[in-house]
Amino acid sequence: MFWSSPSADLEIMIVLLMLSLGIAIMSYWFSKKILVAVFVMSLLGNVSIYLNSGSRIFDVYQVKYIVSFTIHVWPYINLALLVYLVLSVMRNKFKKDSAIT
Repeated sequence: MFWSSPSADLEIMIVLLMLSLGIAIMSYWFSKKILVAVFVMSLLGNVSIYLNSGSRIFDVYQVKYIVSFTIHVWPYINLALLVYLVLSVMRNKFKKDSAIT
C-alpha cells in the first residue's frame, strides 16, 4: 500500500507497531493503569495494521487471515475493552462518591 513492496510495507508496519507500543508504555507510565495501556496498544495496533491491509504483503507472505481478523474481529475487541474501561472508571467513581456520603 505504501510503497507496493512487501518488504518495505513490512518494515513500515513494524515501525508503526513499535510506535504503538511506545505510546502504550508512555500511557501506562502516566496513568499507572494497565487497562488503559492495553486499550491504547490494541487500538493503535489495529489502526496500523488496518492502514496496511490493502497491500500485497499479506498475499506474498500468505497471511490473509490477519486482514480478516483486523477488519472483522479486532474492532469488536477494542469496543469491548472501551466499554470495560468506561464501566470500571464509572464503578470506581461511584464507589468513591458513595464512600463520601
